[in-house]
Amino acid sequence: MAVNRFSRLVELRRLREEAQGGEYAKVLADLNALQQQVVDLDQETEQARVDALEMVGNAASILSGEMLTGFFEGQKIRRKRLLTQISRTKPVVEAAKQRWLEARKGLRQAEILEEKTSQQLQKEALKVENRMLDMAGVVRHIRQRDKENML
Repeated sequence: MAVNRFSRLVELRRLREEAQGGEYAKVLADLNALQQQVVDLDQETEQARVDALEMVGNAASILSGEMLTGFFEGQKIRRKRLLTQISRTKPVVEAAKQRWLEARKGLRQAEILEEKTSQQLQKEALKVENRMLDMAGVVRHIRQRDKENML
């Protein structure tokens, strides 16, 4: 039986699709981690605001106004840096997604070609087998006719 030449192509495209999918998952996880850091930073800042308001009435407050202002300014700077990182990461994520989708499309096309070729090879093998059976039937019929003629 003939070998399907697209089997190796499917295997290679499957490996490529898996690699591209892994790369996309990695950069997407990085983006999600950055977004989570922004959320955590916002929660930390809000908690610090609440704590600062509670300490205003407390005469034994250790933190001065300058320290609190410095803290909140630092939080703003950290948030701005995280948002900049997120905006730089988004195009990388989109590019990785496009490469992964292209790899998936290529894999699907190769699988379709493999399936069509496989079906064609099966049809051809069935035709050959039927021809062989027909030949055997013809030979059997000739032998049977010869036997009848001899009798």
